[in-house]
Amino acid sequence: MAKSPYARFGVSSVEDADASPVRHIVVGGETIPAIAAVEYNTGYDSELWRQVAEGNVIDDIEALTVGTSLNIPLPKPSET
Repeated sequence: MAKSPYARFGVSSVEDADASPVRHIVVGGETIPAIAAVEYNTGYDSELWRQVAEGNVIDDIEALTVGTSLNIPLPKPSET
């Protein structure tokens, strides 16, 4: 079994995903990084896709089920 994104990359704190007004329904062939790129309109960003995975308590980002409804959390402000 693949390691969770938390084990591989660490945990980031995200806004409450359940409070997000944005939802995404998974269609065939989608991945968490691809969904994050579309929803946040940023292209590939490892921090943002980890926030989507963490906000939806997804341990295996490669095992999405078609029809799953994902909450898209508000992006955490970047630390500079």
